[in-house]
Amino acid sequence: MVSIVPPLQVSCTGRDADHHHIEIRQLAKSLDGVGRLSSSILGFYLQGEVRKDYRAQDFRIYTGPPQENGVLFEIFALMNSSQLPLYAPMLVEVGESFLPWIWSAVVGRGSGDAKLTEKALDMLDKQAERHDAFANVVHAGQMRDKAWMQEQITALTHVNRTALRELPAPVGHSCNDQVIYKNSVSPTIIDEPVAQALRSKGEMEVADEMETTMTIRSLNLDTGTGSADWDGEEGGRISIKVTDPALALPKNVYSGSLDGQIPIAVTAKPVLKDGEISRLYVSDARAK
Repeated sequence: MVSIVPPLQVSCTGRDADHHHIEIRQLAKSLDGVGRLSSSILGFYLQGEVRKDYRAQDFRIYTGPPQENGVLFEIFALMNSSQLPLYAPMLVEVGESFLPWIWSAVVGRGSGDAKLTEKALDMLDKQAERHDAFANVVHAGQMRDKAWMQEQITALTHVNRTALRELPAPVGHSCNDQVIYKNSVSPTIIDEPVAQALRSKGEMEVADEMETTMTIRSLNLDTGTGSADWDGEEGGRISIKVTDPALALPKNVYSGSLDGQIPIAVTAKPVLKDGEISRLYVSDARAK
């Protein structure tokens, strides 16, 4: 059987995934989230409406065998019957132009990443212009209405809240990053800051990466978690997570800051909760 649209590739890299391993409960949880999101998003794309029950579709979601590239799975959508609905052929033909950006918009909205959401909505609008004949025919021409699309992305995010929490289960544990639609020109990367925001039951937001100065006060060299005094706009003590692979090296800049209590310049991505910085994810550091 052939997938309705080209398979969606989901990959995990870093940590255990680089040795082609993922903790089985994390993998099961993540694949369940991927499956429900795939069903809901593809169903919306084909039907033009967001359904609360992801199972009420004309197709089912399957996964193929894992592949070695870190850890990589291909997700397929197969019809329940042998006949495609009448509306599907044109939608299927240009699905690769729209589906990756719908995924990006939903992940952006779910993680509070306003820039990612806006970029994805802009690209969906451009794809509708590019495929003008398609956009005018399907879903009563609403694919060309950016406000309508924004409403649908909000609805998709709302009905898939649990699936979005499950999606990044391995990130920060068995892997560093998860990539959705790795095989497309517009993959969605879920790193640890995005994963934390997606998992949260409160209102969280991923802010832009920034340059700042900090002095590390405590640090677990195995997990990268700790605390630091930093010179950001809020200042004071802040929770940190070092995601930089350099942390594993001997005599690295992070342990140097901790041992000598000296400030270092860092590149960090803040995650905000209720408008205030909850944690800084540090991806790079340099001696001052």
